[in-house]
Amino acid sequence: MKYLFNILLLCLCINAKAQTSNKTEYYYFHNTQKVNGKNIPDMEDEIIMIVYSQNATKCYFYGTSDEFDEAREGYLPGFITLEATNAVVKDGNISLRFNSTDHNFYSQPIEPFLHTDQEIKSAGYRLWLQGLSDSQIVMEGRFNSDSTLSLRNITFYPNDTKVFRKVTKAFVTSTYKRSLITPDLERTNNKDTGWFQD
Repeated sequence: MKYLFNILLLCLCINAKAQTSNKTEYYYFHNTQKVNGKNIPDMEDEIIMIVYSQNATKCYFYGTSDEFDEAREGYLPGFITLEATNAVVKDGNISLRFNSTDHNFYSQPIEPFLHTDQEIKSAGYRLWLQGLSDSQIVMEGRFNSDSTLSLRNITFYPNDTKVFRKVTKAFVTSTYKRSLITPDLERTNNKDTGWFQD
């Protein structure tokens, strides 16, 4: 009995060590200017989530179709979350490759911690009205000493730098919500109730 107890205790210690070896950082880009000294959340805000572990570094992007297209005029963006197909974090630099092939864009911002199309659809999200051809982008940047991350989409916007600030998990979950787009705008932005039908 004591032998089984020792094995169980060892398994619990190994599991606890594995769980604590993961570290997640959240970086938030505010699309809008400050209003009365405060950043106001906007549907075009973006999140970069970096998960460090002993085995690999994973990175997730939450944002809009604008990163995957050269221009958008006269219609609302679609929303997507993707895991980087290649994430390199070294010596304060970062390089991320995101591929939207075989992934859907949706009519609302996708709340953090939903990653797969199955999870997103199960949460009640509807497909984006416009759709977008498959695209692959590369983002490159640098971690700054003031807890920010400067990133450029070198595929479509190589001259534009976005500054993401490091935030807490609580900030991300309380700020980046599907309600960043109003119900009326969402209705005009999805394939089920949008003004245009195939």
